Amino acid sequence: EFKRDIVVGAENFRTGATMAEKVLKYMEDKLRQKDVYVEKMKLKNASTRSAIAKLESQLKQKEEMGDVLHFIDFHQLQIENKQYVMKIEKRNQELIKLKVSTGKIVQVLNAKKKELHGLLEQSRWLTSEIANRKEQLKRIKEENKRVADKMAGRKKFIGKLKNEAEETSETPQVIDYVRQKAEMYELETELKNYQR
Repeated sequence: EFKRDIVVGAENFRTGATMAEKVLKYMEDKLRQKDVYVEKMKLKNASTRSAIAKLESQLKQKEEMGDVLHFIDFHQLQIENKQYVMKIEKRNQELIKLKVSTGKIVQVLNAKKKELHGLLEQSRWLTSEIANRKEQLKRIKEENKRVADKMAGRKKFIGKLKNEAEETSETPQVIDYVRQKAEMYELETELKNYQR
C-alpha cells in the first residue's frame, strides 16, 4: 500500500523524486488511523471490564441475598467470565502490538522529517547558488560584449591604419626626403663655390 500510494503515486514526474509532503501526509494519516483504532480498543476493553464488573456485582448480590445458585448457573457464569478474560487478554495483546507499531511509525516519521529538513536546506542552498551563478554569467556576458566591442573598434582602427599605410607607400619616404635635402645643400654649396 505504501509503495503503491507514496513511492509510485507521489513521484514528481519532472525530477523523479518522491514528494516529501505526500510521505508526511501518508505517515500522519496512518498515525491517526492507529490512534483511532487504539481508542476504539480502549473503549471495548473498558466496556468488557464494566460487563465483568456488573456480572460479578450481580453474583455478589445474589450471594448476599442468599439466593442459591444452581450448579449450572454458576458454571455458566464461570464460562462467560473465562470468555471475557480471554477477550480482554486478546485486546491487550492487540493494544500492545498497536503501540509498538505506532512507535515504529513515529520513528520513521521523525527520520523522514529530518531528511526533509536536510533536503529543504540543500534546496535553499542550490537556489541561492543558481542565482549567484546566473548573476555571474550575466556579468561575464556583459564583459564579453564590452571586449568584443573593443576588439571590433581596434580592428576597425587597424584597418584604417593599414589603409593609410598603403596610401602613404606611394608618397616618398622620409629617408628619401632627407637624402634629397642633403643633395640640395651640397648642390647649393657647390653653386656658391662656382659663383665665387
